[in-house]
Amino acid sequence: FMGRFHKGDKGYIKHLKMLRIGLCISLLVCGFIILMVGQTNLIAEKFKYVFVLAAVFCLLSACKEFVELVTIWGFKELPEDVYKSIDKAAESKKKIAIYYDNVMTSNMHVMNIQCIVMNEGAVLCLVKEKKDKKTEETVKHVQEYITEEMKKRMLEGSVSVYKEPEQFIKHIGRLVDAKPAADLKSFIHSTIM
Repeated sequence: FMGRFHKGDKGYIKHLKMLRIGLCISLLVCGFIILMVGQTNLIAEKFKYVFVLAAVFCLLSACKEFVELVTIWGFKELPEDVYKSIDKAAESKKKIAIYYDNVMTSNMHVMNIQCIVMNEGAVLCLVKEKKDKKTEETVKHVQEYITEEMKKRMLEGSVSVYKEPEQFIKHIGRLVDAKPAADLKSFIHSTIM
């Protein structure tokens, strides 16, 4: 359904935005058409409620897609040269896991994370928001949220969150080339949109 894009791919959130916009519009148009067809004189009076019900289901689905769209709307992609620098820093490390273009949500926050890199003992995150003040807040929330969730799940490892791509890329270069624990990778994969 998502075509060639998967969670963690570069450009995934941009693709997801376009998909959500298309779904919202399609569901609203379908719901409107169903409602109008149900109100015509061609449909027996006793069956009109079925059309109203179908239109309401379309509207509810459109609302769900709209909420997901609003959640990811503020995501800011990194410049292409930063993506290339991250790839270059990680090219000799075949076992680490890299997730690009991530949106993570908690009960209280939507956290835009441009890149997550993991090995057996570390989770590195790069956060770059449109405004510097928002970046500071997101860095704090990401650090607290991932650390707390790892503790709850009894997962080992440190969490480092960077707001500057250069520092993030340097840390990737110092990482040990080791696979992240399956539980850690599964946790990160399940919490990103």
